Amino acid sequence: MGRTDSGELIKAVRRKIGIARYHLDRLREALVEDPPSIEQQAHFEGVLLSIEAARWQANSVVINARRAGTLLRAEDEFDGWTGRTIARDLRDVRNAAAHGWYSKAAGVWKPTGSSYEGSRELVAYCAAAVNHLEELGRIVESLETELGVHVGRVGLLPEAVPASQK
Repeated sequence: MGRTDSGELIKAVRRKIGIARYHLDRLREALVEDPPSIEQQAHFEGVLLSIEAARWQANSVVINARRAGTLLRAEDEFDGWTGRTIARDLRDVRNAAAHGWYSKAAGVWKPTGSSYEGSRELVAYCAAAVNHLEELGRIVESLETELGVHVGRVGLLPEAVPASQK
């Protein structure tokens, strides 16, 4: 994949938030089983994947801005968001789901060394994860507002016009 413009990445983050909400809603409707059914696991992992994808997409917005020589105040907010305890826990659980395995009995597996103290119950954990992702939505709005001030730098927003075409 080549360099994607930040406007499209921002739209993608918003869609990932919607996808995570969808999976949380379906998870809430699913019959609770222990260990989780395939349906429950699919929606749980859908939440995890949506969060990880949104994080990478938002990070690409920040990288695009840096490459264009633009420093964003919201970058500090983004860094703080990625450094939260739940963010680290979610990454570890998602990595186990994607690259290894994790226990599916008695709630969400707790990674070794995790300091996240929130509920490990499947639905409650996913609700906390989606709330965390919705905070990213607010940060992305700040990024978008800041980028709007810098329109004209190639690749920042779709409305950007290269200086050579002005």
